[in-house]
Amino acid sequence: MKAMRYKDWDCNVQVTRYTNGQAALVLVGREGRELIAKASTCCNIDLKEDETAIKVWTENEGMLEALVSAGVVEDTGARVECGWSEAPIVKILNFDELIDK
Repeated sequence: MKAMRYKDWDCNVQVTRYTNGQAALVLVGREGRELIAKASTCCNIDLKEDETAIKVWTENEGMLEALVSAGVVEDTGARVECGWSEAPIVKILNFDELIDK
């Protein structure tokens, strides 16, 4: 697991999968392993195995910046419409080490 800080929380990053097979990023507390945030959002688009869409609206404001500065993801520059918002597409760094198997 990769450790990082998001807002006021010390977190571990977990990479799992949505039911459609896309990678999902979840932040859990380092101490109690409680859910801190769902960093990604599931979009009905084709993505590479190590890519996901990041939820950057409402309670997730600042999520992309925190993930990039922690070395968890790299912003690809691509964006996808997700409801009324736009989600950045990112490459998950060290994907093979982070994915729950």
